[in-house]
Amino acid sequence: KTDGGAMVELTLEKKDGQTRVSDCGYHLTWVNKSTMNDRTTYEILPARVIERLQERNVHLLDSAATYQMGQFTEASRELLNQENRDVPEVGQTRVR
Repeated sequence: KTDGGAMVELTLEKKDGQTRVSDCGYHLTWVNKSTMNDRTTYEILPARVIERLQERNVHLLDSAATYQMGQFTEASRELLNQENRDVPEVGQTRVR
């Protein structure tokens, strides 16, 4: 079970009647679950944003979720960096 995922970002360019992908990347995401007024809410958050906030000592997640997200992002980045060809995580420098 994981509360992590990924979303793809594509930039399309149309020129002379032809459409092509001019840029692409992915965002790792984390699903933040919380309960308010006896209702469970789900927020899909960009993992990179959560990490940058944590660097500034702003914590959106409890310690258990922070640990789980860290495990997910570490394993996902390792796999995706190993298997991807020219499709970087958005916010990372593209390596060719």
